[in-house]
Amino acid sequence: MGVTWLLVSAFAVAQAPANDACSAAIVLTETSVITGDLTGATSDQALQDCVSLPNEDGVWYKISPTSDKQLIFLIGTDLQEDDYQLSLFSGPDCDNLTCELDYSGFDPNYINNTLLAWDATAGNDYYLHVAQVAGGSAPNEFELRVEILDYQVNDDCSGAIAVTEGSYSVTLKGSTHTDDYDSCGSAYESDSPDIYYTFTPTESGSYSATVVSVFGQLEKLVTVYSGDCENLTCINGGSYNGGQYYDATAEWDATAGTKYTILLHADAADGYGNFVFTLEQNPPTTNDDCASATVITPGSYRGSTATATPTENIDCDDLGEGNDHWYAFTAPDNAEYNITTNSLYTTFDTQLILLSGDCANPTCEDDNDDYGNNYYSRIDFTATQGVTYYFVVIPFDEDVSGNYELTLNRAEVPMNDDCASASDITYNSTVRGSTFGATASAALTDCEDADDNDAPDAWYRFQPTTSGTAVASLVDQFTDYYTALTVYEGTDCNSLTCIAGVEEVFSIVEFSELSFDFTEGTTYYIVVHGEDDDEFGNYQLYLGEPIDRNQPQTLPNTTSGPVLVMETGRYYSTISAAVAAVPEGVARTIIVESGTYPETVNFGTKLIQLKIVEASPPAGN
Repeated sequence: MGVTWLLVSAFAVAQAPANDACSAAIVLTETSVITGDLTGATSDQALQDCVSLPNEDGVWYKISPTSDKQLIFLIGTDLQEDDYQLSLFSGPDCDNLTCELDYSGFDPNYINNTLLAWDATAGNDYYLHVAQVAGGSAPNEFELRVEILDYQVNDDCSGAIAVTEGSYSVTLKGSTHTDDYDSCGSAYESDSPDIYYTFTPTESGSYSATVVSVFGQLEKLVTVYSGDCENLTCINGGSYNGGQYYDATAEWDATAGTKYTILLHADAADGYGNFVFTLEQNPPTTNDDCASATVITPGSYRGSTATATPTENIDCDDLGEGNDHWYAFTAPDNAEYNITTNSLYTTFDTQLILLSGDCANPTCEDDNDDYGNNYYSRIDFTATQGVTYYFVVIPFDEDVSGNYELTLNRAEVPMNDDCASASDITYNSTVRGSTFGATASAALTDCEDADDNDAPDAWYRFQPTTSGTAVASLVDQFTDYYTALTVYEGTDCNSLTCIAGVEEVFSIVEFSELSFDFTEGTTYYIVVHGEDDDEFGNYQLYLGEPIDRNQPQTLPNTTSGPVLVMETGRYYSTISAAVAAVPEGVARTIIVESGTYPETVNFGTKLIQLKIVEASPPAGN
């Protein structure tokens, strides 16, 4: 008797998206955010390849502007640099399409996203095809942000907006490229969209026009002209100056009553990013050389090298010879000191030189180029009573100048230098301190991800009256070194048990953060220390409930520095000039939305976007 086998095979076939075909394109009528899914998408075999991109499986959208508009399409996800391709066609119907533009991969305006912009003509139908790049890592689900923009009034020189000294949040969205300018200073000609402003100073002097990124890694350019639009004469131009925020500055000597035209643009044809434009008169320089060095004591000092000049032949390790500022300090005692430019007020890549002696024959003691995030500088030194030391702030790039903050610190042993003298801290509270001058504690042991090392430390004691979960966080602008956190429990300092430990968890900045469960009546010790033996500095410690920073919030501008916003301690983004270019005390509103930005560390499923919605723009912009 034979046996008959019946083989049954079942296949699950994904259903194609509703807008899989051009003829079923989803109609876009206004600025919006649309979620899409490429699961089951197919290719239109009759569709031609568009410029450089092959025809891949994708979905379709259609837009028919009733007036001349600029179309901005931004696509991406929150977790990675994705590989989507956007192709734009025009035509009366899907059988008669003409390829206009395509784009794929990384976009410098918005990290991890792909952007396509097109100047649309009223009455034309446009079709957008969204697909994955073959072999790329883009997920099927995506978020498409669509902006349908009127053109800015200052899109060309004839519509230039008159401004006064101040700061303005601006964008190159809604602008086009003009052909009536050439390279000027270090600002080179590009195919970027551009916008125009005019400025007529009321007094003569040295002025600066600066552009600083809000998001992305797009390099900006700024150019200053004299004359009317038909006869613009180059005065000076600035390009990316090597700073952290892709900023550029153009400086010039202005005459009262003379009108100047200022052109803002980028280095790329697709440079539609947002940035802050600041126009200000440069303060006079009084400490431009050793003889006029500003005498200081421990504290912080702000300045600008915009009107400074370089000092030649500083014999100290062949550091650059850019515009520099000098400070003098006579040590009142034998003690440990340090100087640093580590501040959010500092806008350029700095170098520091430490000299001693007199101006006629100074002795090089030390120098430093990079410390911390590689843009700031720091020198630690042992001062001898009665000796005069000179500190020179100098740019890494000799063609660059900008704002800086120099801080001179004296080492002080903190009151909470060891476990026995730990300071009390309560739930939902914040304290500030410094480990400069502190000693390393023998009681500190390896604890989870925090290693036992000889870094100076500071101790806090937490004695909860309830049970729950706490977050210990050093996430703050005040924290200025590579930190570590350790939490112990115990009845006394001789019987400590490791609860949690972590070294800096955000790889580009120095912040540390951890969470732990606590029990009523138990004593906990929280230790702030350095990631390595030689790490010490200022810190701000928060202990309490997790903060949901992924909510709309208003952050006061109490200092002239950028805003740092965190979402539940897991994501961060420094917004270079969202506040930095605004006068002190001026409030700015920051809205937190989903999105991705530069220098973001991924620890979860969602990143944050900071959007400036109150910007004090000039009229008509």
